[in-house]
Amino acid sequence: MTTILCDVVHGLMAADSYQEQDSRWIDVGPKIASLECGLVAHAGYHDIGLLWRAWLEQGALAADRPALPDFGGLQLDRKGQLWVYTSACVPMPLTHPWYALGSGSDYAMAALYCGRSILEALRVTTHFNVYTRPPFIVYSLKDPDPMIYEA
Repeated sequence: MTTILCDVVHGLMAADSYQEQDSRWIDVGPKIASLECGLVAHAGYHDIGLLWRAWLEQGALAADRPALPDFGGLQLDRKGQLWVYTSACVPMPLTHPWYALGSGSDYAMAALYCGRSILEALRVTTHFNVYTRPPFIVYSLKDPDPMIYEA
């Protein structure tokens, strides 16, 4: 359960901090990472996301492509192109100026469509999706250090 947003125009990616496994809250690390290939984020089980992240860090070779059940991932590459990944780990380019993944994605996308920033969209989503909770973490392609917002 998560909400991950990407603002392509401003080179930003943001996520809430709630992670759950087997109906329990767990803290296993950030959903977003700044890698050599760009900003990446995953929805679904954290361990599955870490497998995908490792595959990207190793060069994302098609021959080594993992099959990841119940997986969704976003990559905002260093050129500003947004890619979405599903269980088959095949990168699909998106042309939207923003996009969202996870259980709160519908609310977040609606807020973005209405002109809200990604941080405001996360705040709006907390009112409608119980699995979207602060603190919110915002990454930028321009700055290696993430910004953390408590609410």
